[in-house]
Amino acid sequence: KASNERMRAELEAKAHRLAAYRGGSGTLGAWLEARRAELGARIERLQLDMDAARAWVQLNQGFALDTKDAP
Repeated sequence: KASNERMRAELEAKAHRLAAYRGGSGTLGAWLEARRAELGARIERLQLDMDAARAWVQLNQGFALDTKDAP
């Protein structure tokens, strides 16, 4: 949960930097840094989702194996 809150706060800060650049008050370097970080956070989130999906598959396969052995 804390990880989600941290990620959300980071994305919000980066969104402000992106908006500043688009509004003409920020630098291209700051925009590129914010965009790179935003993409990194999205990739991290997708990796977490993939890990959770793998865990569910393993859990479900374990239950399927257990029920085959049951009388």
